[in-house]
Amino acid sequence: LASSATQAATAASDLRIKLAVGGPIEGFAPYDTLVARESGANIDDPIIGSQMLYTSGTTGHPKGVYRGSAPAVSSLFSKMVETARFNNGTDLAMVTGPLYHAAPLSLNLLLPLSAGVGAMLMDKWDAEEMLRLVDRHRITHTHVVPTMLHRILLLPPEVRAKYDLSTLRWILHGAAPCPVHVKRETIEWLGPVVFEYYGATEG
Repeated sequence: LASSATQAATAASDLRIKLAVGGPIEGFAPYDTLVARESGANIDDPIIGSQMLYTSGTTGHPKGVYRGSAPAVSSLFSKMVETARFNNGTDLAMVTGPLYHAAPLSLNLLLPLSAGVGAMLMDKWDAEEMLRLVDRHRITHTHVVPTMLHRILLLPPEVRAKYDLSTLRWILHGAAPCPVHVKRETIEWLGPVVFEYYGATEG
């Protein structure tokens, strides 16, 4: 990713700080070195921070939802971990959406990572490509929106039949109500592996 980071930094001419994580990149400061310089002793009341997620902007510009400290583990989070039944020795999650949205970041990436499960990111979502990646990488967990399920179901049966999806045992979906026929067809095809939730970035 070093070349991508360099290219992005070149395109952002007003960038003030460039940090490299996981290895050196010319022109970037090493993150670990900078962190090692700080003790945190001068912080009077340290708190565990939290990510700032942005709303969709349906009523104007997207708005950052500030949380002063990391929230306590919610009953919803606990239930998701319970239904996911992560196995950090064999499982692999697939991130289907952009990480600047709440659900892909929190539920599709950070949730499995917090359980020691790896995650694979799709560059761009495509119905058949998702099936191909599930088959190739033996994906066990993913998060989708109902439109994605609908588009997958629109694929010709012979296309869907090309891929082995038997490893999928947790398909979490949200963002909008799922039409009954979409959920029913998905369950008839893949089994009882579909879990629905409701939430809001501001919640």
